[in-house]
Amino acid sequence: MPLRYAPLALLLLALPAAAQQDQTTEADEPGGGQTARAEQTLYDQFLADYKNEYLALGALIQAVGDIQLEGDAEQGSQLLIANARLRINGTLNRFGYLLQGNFASQTALLDARISYRPTDDLRIAAGRYKAPFSGELLIAAANIDFVNRSRVVSTLAPGRAVGASAELGRPDGVLTARAGLAEEAHKKTL
Repeated sequence: MPLRYAPLALLLLALPAAAQQDQTTEADEPGGGQTARAEQTLYDQFLADYKNEYLALGALIQAVGDIQLEGDAEQGSQLLIANARLRINGTLNRFGYLLQGNFASQTALLDARISYRPTDDLRIAAGRYKAPFSGELLIAAANIDFVNRSRVVSTLAPGRAVGASAELGRPDGVLTARAGLAEEAHKKTL
């Protein structure tokens, strides 16, 4: 993504800026009060006000810097936006939904899934999402150590696919079994 989107990336990175509020509490000492400062980030306050079971919003911006100190004057230094993702998910009664898009890639819609949980132990899902094949691929992009996944996983593991799955497991997630059917996932080549 071109450098012209850098201000948007900086704006989203600035969301967790600290906001302070003063609270006055009464002290046990006669005639005196004390002021206690409580710090809470704007992001945490936003989550407390707006995140709930039926609607959760998430955003991820990952940038890659290519710095040319010497040599290639034609290309120069660049700041590329590797991921600019927006995620909307939630649960209504026993139905769940997830929509996730990446506005830094050619495929804008990454995930579109609906699910139904008839019991606490069983979940049925359908849509477009990651095939449960590779452990590294199932880790969210925000939680991996590098912006790009390893070449082995990107090449050999199936990516996202359209399909349906059933998951049976304990509510605490200790033991889970998953089975499903999917179209052939498209693999990237080196």
